[in-house]
Amino acid sequence: MLDIRIEQVGSMFFGRGLNKIKNPYTLSDFYPEYIDWIEGKELYTLRQADFVNIISDFNRVVAEKLLEGKEFQMPAGMGRIKILKSKDGKPKTVVSAIDWAETNKLGKVVHFRNQHSDGYRYKIKWEISGAGTNSSKYYLIPCRALKRGLAKVIKERLTDFYQL
Repeated sequence: MLDIRIEQVGSMFFGRGLNKIKNPYTLSDFYPEYIDWIEGKELYTLRQADFVNIISDFNRVVAEKLLEGKEFQMPAGMGRIKILKSKDGKPKTVVSAIDWAETNKLGKVVHFRNQHSDGYRYKIKWEISGAGTNSSKYYLIPCRALKRGLAKVIKERLTDFYQL
């Protein structure tokens, strides 16, 4: 469920939108690095399928904890990931997206009001304060499944999150 991509800021993009990343890293790309890292330690050698399953299960557990309102402290001083909610004092026309279905129906611009969440906006945030020196060169792109899971939790009001 959680396929977090941490990409370098200078990555090349193609297509439309920020999520069109050229040559993203996948778990299969990490496997050769894992094999190099455990060289000489046959006890820890895993097949690629087992390696991918273990990492996928770990990511799924992290996603479930995030959706329960907890935060994930990353190892080695890499910061933490959590879900934050905020209620902006800015006019809705500045911060909210346009509801194109209603806009086309009414003939005038209509903005989303987030009524399903009492006007709060949510985001999955990687807090890198206090993390290593190179952490500013990376950013977090949560996978679609995590974003859809967050939308479901918000609409069903299953969890309350940290307020920004």
